[in-house]
Amino acid sequence: MPRLWGFSRNKAVGFTHGVDEHLQMVKFLQDRSSVPEELIPYVFTYWGGDQLRSNIEEVYAQNQLAFQKADVFLIELSSLKRIFYGEVSLCLTRFGSWKHYGLDAPSSALSAGVVRSKISKDELYMKLDQLVAQLGGRRVVFTGHLNSDKSGAEIETRGSLNRWLKEYCVASGHSFYDVSPVLRKRPLLFMDDDATHYTRWGRRLSFLMFMRAYLSKNHKTCS
Repeated sequence: MPRLWGFSRNKAVGFTHGVDEHLQMVKFLQDRSSVPEELIPYVFTYWGGDQLRSNIEEVYAQNQLAFQKADVFLIELSSLKRIFYGEVSLCLTRFGSWKHYGLDAPSSALSAGVVRSKISKDELYMKLDQLVAQLGGRRVVFTGHLNSDKSGAEIETRGSLNRWLKEYCVASGHSFYDVSPVLRKRPLLFMDDDATHYTRWGRRLSFLMFMRAYLSKNHKTCS
């Protein structure tokens, strides 16, 4: 089995959504001081509020080592949206719903200083190149965000994101897989009620498709 390290949900920091959050996570794992202490609770899931982990520093150190030794990286993108405060990419869910996560209200300076935007296709591709370069030439497998509502219909915004990502992988020679075509046939089996997370069976499906993409000798896309 390859030594896999996954973006999007990581034991050291929690959930990340877009390429800017992914880039920042890599920097954070390489340099603990790259994110100011006062901003960390609004950036990383497990570093504040009601999801704070008591052993987070130990988990962080373990993941630093796992990141360094990984053979392959699994990268998922779930949003084109981003929130910046200066050069720091804030977590879409934690900053936008701070009360829900048991966090203190952002300061007036923080609230006034954030900039919300949506990444363009060209900038997305440029930053994906940067992300791949930071992984030091190791194998990368990309996956789309699960794209189905509860009835099995496609969600157009997620479809656009997945198509952009697949186009990037085809042009760059990276492996890609998308569970959505299978998932839409049995959404209640593979997807939780919130339509954003997998059930146990959905996670198994995703893993099987990851292995198919990983074992593809030509690194062609799998869908």
